[in-house]
Amino acid sequence: MAVALTKKLLLTLALAAAAQAALAANCAPDFRGAVNCPGNSACMMTRSGEVRCARDGGGIALDREGDARCGVGRCAVDMKGNVMCSSTAGGGASLDSSGAVVCDAGCRPGSGTACSAPR
Repeated sequence: MAVALTKKLLLTLALAAAAQAALAANCAPDFRGAVNCPGNSACMMTRSGEVRCARDGGGIALDREGDARCGVGRCAVDMKGNVMCSSTAGGGASLDSSGAVVCDAGCRPGSGTACSAPR
């Protein structure tokens, strides 16, 4: 019982810290888990509470570990939790009927280094 209560307390504290970090960057989380930051195209909060954003025209998604991955085009997550992004700026990415990611002009793996902090 004490272990479950401790885990709930730690989770609550982590969520509070994440919300505070988003507010400090003038960002606001929405009901889908995305984070809206003025002046940024698309942002998300990572599992550690850090707000990361895609560059203009790019996409962002969280991988299976909850880390942000970005690309030059829109991104999608396959059934294994891999983030794949369109290789062209503003290009689309979606899942086909088998759960594989398909992209305009081909796909590239999303990259953590392609994400940036909110402006």
